[in-house]
Amino acid sequence: MNRARSLAIPLWSAVACHRFPPEVGLAARCGFTPSKAVASHRSPNSPGPLRLVCALFAFAFALALTLTSPLSAFPDGVADNLVDKVRPIPPPGVEIPADDRRQLTGAVARLGAAIESARPDLPPATRPRITDVEIFHKAVDWALRYNEFFATNEVTIAKALLAEGWKRLGALVDGRTPWLSQTGPVALGYVSRIDGSVQPYGLVVPDGFSTNTPQRFRLDFWFHGRGEKLSELSFINDRTNRRGEFAPAGAFVLHPYGRYCNGSRFAGEVDAWEALANAQSRYPIDNDRLVVRGFSLGGASCWHFAVHHAARWAAAAPGAGFRFAPRHVGAGSVTLTAKQVEDRPSANPEVRRDRVNGEVELLEVVEEPAAAPRPPAASVPDGSAAAARAAGLPIPGEPADDDPVLVTIDYQSVLKDSQSALKDKEKELSDLHDRYLRLAADFDNFKKRA
Repeated sequence: MNRARSLAIPLWSAVACHRFPPEVGLAARCGFTPSKAVASHRSPNSPGPLRLVCALFAFAFALALTLTSPLSAFPDGVADNLVDKVRPIPPPGVEIPADDRRQLTGAVARLGAAIESARPDLPPATRPRITDVEIFHKAVDWALRYNEFFATNEVTIAKALLAEGWKRLGALVDGRTPWLSQTGPVALGYVSRIDGSVQPYGLVVPDGFSTNTPQRFRLDFWFHGRGEKLSELSFINDRTNRRGEFAPAGAFVLHPYGRYCNGSRFAGEVDAWEALANAQSRYPIDNDRLVVRGFSLGGASCWHFAVHHAARWAAAAPGAGFRFAPRHVGAGSVTLTAKQVEDRPSANPEVRRDRVNGEVELLEVVEEPAAAPRPPAASVPDGSAAAARAAGLPIPGEPADDDPVLVTIDYQSVLKDSQSALKDKEKELSDLHDRYLRLAADFDNFKKRA
């Protein structure tokens, strides 16, 4: 859900005031006329053919893993298997008035053309900050393209974001970046190395911060929770006007967008690292005082980063975040009756949600046609029917209404492997520590002899 959005400042307001709107004046300074047709924008950092092929391979591989994983599921049950009934995420937006759509479309085109016209002539010192303008254009543009206005007041928000885009572009043309010296919430952007797209993130700059300070500051990540209507338009509006749930004194807080709501997996994880690198290129961040925090889906992101990259953080504070641990994924056997398996096609595998130990679980119930003889319930080590067949394991047949279906997902073996790997790492770390102590002792002896 990588969408672009941009906004228009209504021409009727300019006529009423007997003057041109601000973007027209800036357009003249950038050397173009607003009436020019705007070609589709392609970032100068867009990937070449080889990178595109690699990206397609990566996508296909990730998709294959998703479809074959025992944890791949259709979130809303059986109906989500039917193309005409699947619930779209994000949901369709509301219809905005035709007048507003026309004005915003025109304003987006004008700002996009102004950005492209100004880009080659920007001073070298400010040219990399053109992404801080493009995020506003993209936010409104994609809201229009992909029907992502989810409330009527977002038309007003879109206009405000476009106005901020024009304001920043004007400052860049003059060789200035005033938003980088402000404190409080600020929306920033960077070009992703994944696909050359412009991606937004939010930063809360601590009160009292000065650009010429010799101090290096702590930085906390705050990973956002799940929000099906969290468009880039909505995200940038929040990150421009709100400090957020957590803003400790004397510290920066980085809010990654992470390409919508994916729990900071895949591109979302890369985006978090790229946002951090971009923030460090602008502000004096202490690399030894990085903290990860988040709540709900953001708590899951926090778990993900804290466990996979533990050495990077001074602290981690996940809140109400799920994690892929044995209790969460239901290690061991779970018994369901056939009546609990609703509306299932008799011959097709189905993945459904159920609750085990108070937590949402992903369970796979595998069935054969009713005519087939019923062997005993099988133990499917990885929850995958395909894997079971490949291993020559029997698959349960069509159960009677009251018969239980036993599904075993052997995550304990996965946990044991992980624990074994962790012990190996701990031994490696202990050996390094012993070596350090020996070297320190040798150095002390050398100093005494000297």
